[in-house]
Amino acid sequence: MPIEFLKTEDLTKDDRQGLYHLWNSEYPAGISYAALSGFDIYIQGLSQAEHVLAKDELGNVLGWYVQFVRGGANWFVLIIDHKVQHTGLGSKLLKIACKEGTTLYGWVVDDDDETKLDGTIYQSPLGFYIKNGFELMEERLELETISAVKIKWEGSK
Repeated sequence: MPIEFLKTEDLTKDDRQGLYHLWNSEYPAGISYAALSGFDIYIQGLSQAEHVLAKDELGNVLGWYVQFVRGGANWFVLIIDHKVQHTGLGSKLLKIACKEGTTLYGWVVDDDDETKLDGTIYQSPLGFYIKNGFELMEERLELETISAVKIKWEGSK
């Protein structure tokens, strides 16, 4: 299946719709969005966002990486459609997106106790990030909706 990688700072309505569906399909139910408008508010709140979309030949979004600035640091989000997980797509997106010399931070659910909207178990991607050179930090995010650990990648390594 040929996959096209598209870098952009501006998402089309179709892109946002595809990302909203991907987010709600792949992330834990506790951080899902009830409507596209809520997801749009999240997207609009990302400062200096740089997106990389992985699309199939029909234009369906199979993966999404976004890097943005929060609190003076570079943060990221990465989502891969479950149908193409374990195919190397996530690693390819990281290689395209991660720039030499950049330090990135993210939050990762580090247990398999969460469920998705469809009722299936959310599999923690922590091992994937460790395999791809990310470090586990001591800081945690503990909210009613989600529990996650902070990770860090240093591009100069």
